[in-house]
Amino acid sequence: MKNLITILLLIVLSLTGCNKRWGRTDHRDMPPNFSFTLKKSGVKLDDKTLDNIKMYYLDNGWKRYVILRRAIINEQDTQNIGALSASEVSILSTTENVKNFYLEYQDGTTDALYINYRHLGRDEANNHSCNCYYPIESLKFNNTVITSNLRINDNIIYNFDK
Repeated sequence: MKNLITILLLIVLSLTGCNKRWGRTDHRDMPPNFSFTLKKSGVKLDDKTLDNIKMYYLDNGWKRYVILRRAIINEQDTQNIGALSASEVSILSTTENVKNFYLEYQDGTTDALYINYRHLGRDEANNHSCNCYYPIESLKFNNTVITSNLRINDNIIYNFDK
């Protein structure tokens, strides 16, 4: 009986023990929301326009809509930067290899997005600058490479200018 207790204790300790042997453990396990702002000539689009934008991708010629919602940056949203967020994009990009997305406006116009996320294993994530398992490898808005982003709290928000 004493040996059984000792063995169980060793198992529990080995499972819950120090994670330092695995390197950094503070990276995000879940794919991030894809968040962005839209501006025209440097000015935020009006709320009515932002509230009516739809996001989709094509699946064998069929439009598949992605849930797009206003991003809540902080509880008060004091900055009201008009950020939008889609949680499915990183998963679709990594698991379904969907890279081309479209923003559809109420007037029928569209903008094209190329979003390439990659899923990293633990060793790669430990050594990657993003501190995550799902870094964005490349991002284009209407064929223009996007590197500009805003970081609020722990959220990365990409800036698109029409």
